[in-house]
Amino acid sequence: MGITNGTVIKVKADQSLLEAIRAAAPEDVESPCGGRGTCGKCKIRVLEGNPGPPSPEERGLLTQQEITSGIRLACRCTPANDITVATIGKKDHTILDGIGLLSQAPDPRYKETGDCGIAVDIGTTTVVAYLVEFSPPVRVTAVESAMNAQRQWGADVISRITFAGEKGENLETLCSAIRGQVDRLIRRLITKKGLAPSSVQEISVVGNTTMLHLFAGIDPSPLGVAPFTPVFVEQRVLPAQSLDLAYPNAILRLLPSVAAYVGADITAGIAAVEIDESNELSLLLDLGTNGEMALGNKERILTCATAAGPAFEGAGISCGTGGVEGAIDTVAVAGGKLSWTSIGDTAPIGLCGSGILDTVSALLTLGIIDESGAMKEPYDKEGYPIAQTQTGGKILFTQKDVRQFQLAKGAVAAGIAVLLEAWDAEASEIAAVYLAGGFGTFLRPSSALGVGLLPPAAEGKIVSAKNSAGRGAVRTLLYAREAERIANIAEHAEYIELSTNHRFQDHFMEQMFFPSYDRERL
Repeated sequence: MGITNGTVIKVKADQSLLEAIRAAAPEDVESPCGGRGTCGKCKIRVLEGNPGPPSPEERGLLTQQEITSGIRLACRCTPANDITVATIGKKDHTILDGIGLLSQAPDPRYKETGDCGIAVDIGTTTVVAYLVEFSPPVRVTAVESAMNAQRQWGADVISRITFAGEKGENLETLCSAIRGQVDRLIRRLITKKGLAPSSVQEISVVGNTTMLHLFAGIDPSPLGVAPFTPVFVEQRVLPAQSLDLAYPNAILRLLPSVAAYVGADITAGIAAVEIDESNELSLLLDLGTNGEMALGNKERILTCATAAGPAFEGAGISCGTGGVEGAIDTVAVAGGKLSWTSIGDTAPIGLCGSGILDTVSALLTLGIIDESGAMKEPYDKEGYPIAQTQTGGKILFTQKDVRQFQLAKGAVAAGIAVLLEAWDAEASEIAAVYLAGGFGTFLRPSSALGVGLLPPAAEGKIVSAKNSAGRGAVRTLLYAREAERIANIAEHAEYIELSTNHRFQDHFMEQMFFPSYDRERL
């Protein structure tokens, strides 16, 4: 098989195109469902050769026009002869550095001119690496990011845990993918600044507990079954070379987690927004696939994680996409009609997380969706048209998409309710709501309030924490005692397991509904 970038790949007789592309170029095609034939995202265009007849899954997920034009799903194609294909819909990932201003002057443990450190945030969807140069003035001087190379084996942690446990070599596949990607990001950073590998003194890594297990090469299977016991949650410090990162002078620091689904991304985020030093009650929400959250102040911190799923990041939504060029990132109602913007102001290719949230809010405003989540006829069958692609295709938001969003929204809102009950506090007592992660950074607060994702009392208190996890990792390089502080947060934070919490299910059913709208005032 040939790909239009010139790569030639051999496909085994029982192997799908997706499996073959994964082995050679794992970042070249999206596959949020892990190749199970349910998401319809791994589209390729056949340029030459015969890929065989379309499968039932392809006929259900692709239009007849797409099939006629040569578009197929890589996970369903098992060609018997040579073919040439092109991957489609793959664009550069868009991310802001999200570090923001520092509250005090840096005081790093490394003082030598020419030395540097790397902070890495391994998100389920996105991996971001920051270069900190220790030559005065000590600061972040470069940022690199990419979609997580493991996404080809599933958009969420459960998919990857399952894949890791299916065959003996799968853990190594996932481990090699993420270590290789982190190494490439670091190489790009130091090359950009003219630094040698020997100048790297420390690599500080955050991520959810599953991502840290996979990066460390440790089987995450215990995280997928009750009682959800991690192999490790404590901070680990070891030579970078022991994890195949060829930086001879560097130590590798894996920051500590709290529990199976509250990872180092949250402990670092708590430090970054300084909840542990505040007198007032604050809420931190990292709205990714896991819906991790923390409620607290300097006296006490409660944490939990909800199975929000990947809907907030575009996966599991028929027209969903990541935060890439062409993704619709805002949707608004103007004159009874929808208006939208896209990343890069280019032709639309789908809806990213913030656009999905805005779309649900807008359709509630227009009365297309009612409080139960049901769409009006005929949109319940056909979907509601949001925009048109450059090739004339329709970007539709469907009834199934609404239900996927409701599951995610309900899980997050219920998690917040459980934390408030455990604290014996009302939502009105929260002084600040910090929204972190890619979705949290870019969402419109009015939409989050309008769909009931956040309690009404949060209005006027919402603060964008940007990439709080990455910021916390950077702080361990900027401040000599920051890693110790984060370890203390992880040790003392209390964890509430929602899967066994009877109140969570009650709240979840309540929060599946949307708030009522007085449309006569709109």
